[in-house]
Amino acid sequence: GGAPAGRTRKTGGRLPKCSLHLFRHLSKTAGTTMRFIFDKQVMMGDWEFLPMCHYGFSQKEWTNTKTRFLEAAQAQALPGAHKDGPRILVEIRNDWSATAFLNTILPDILQMRKQAQQYGCSVTMSLLFREPVAQYVSFYRYYIDKMQK
Repeated sequence: GGAPAGRTRKTGGRLPKCSLHLFRHLSKTAGTTMRFIFDKQVMMGDWEFLPMCHYGFSQKEWTNTKTRFLEAAQAQALPGAHKDGPRILVEIRNDWSATAFLNTILPDILQMRKQAQQYGCSVTMSLLFREPVAQYVSFYRYYIDKMQK
């Protein structure tokens, strides 16, 4: 159970009734910060952040996530349904290459968006970029430098 749809929050915003949001996490571009924000939303009862997605997940798990979201979205749209649809956060990490993301995840998201709209639901995505030199320096310090000491 989450917070009621349309509930006014302290920020003044309203929660979507039914939504899946996908965050494409690129290494060293505020992923930990975003995960903290997502975890906070879960603690507030507003969203579900699938734990299996924190550090990558398989094609089967992605397919299960899509199916689960669309089935719940459809169920909440049935006459007499008295609950909000799902509000799910998904993090896609580097386990999915740019090519795999482009050829699998993105087409799935576009298809899900069309299907979800039939049920009054939304499917959104976000991606953060970082100034390239700062990103590579951070990557080097985090992954390479400490291994050489």
